Amino acid sequence: PQLASAYHQIGLTLSRMNRLEEAFEAYNGAIELLPSYAITYNNIGVLLSKMGRVEEALAHYEAAFSIDDNYADAKNNIAAAKLQ
Repeated sequence: PQLASAYHQIGLTLSRMNRLEEAFEAYNGAIELLPSYAITYNNIGVLLSKMGRVEEALAHYEAAFSIDDNYADAKNNIAAAKLQ
């Protein structure tokens, strides 16, 4: 879990630097190590949405919500993606 968290944090930092492709790779590294990491699926969705890949983003938001059905950000992002 600690290594997955490190990949997630790297993804978050790269995303904030607008290095979206690299952030995507880092987030995927976190998912490979910890497939139940709901926040990472949601953050990948946010990246994909920024990249104009709304259908893929929606799938990631839904994955996050299926892992944690109390995850309000994922639920809100699902609704927003469906409106696009």
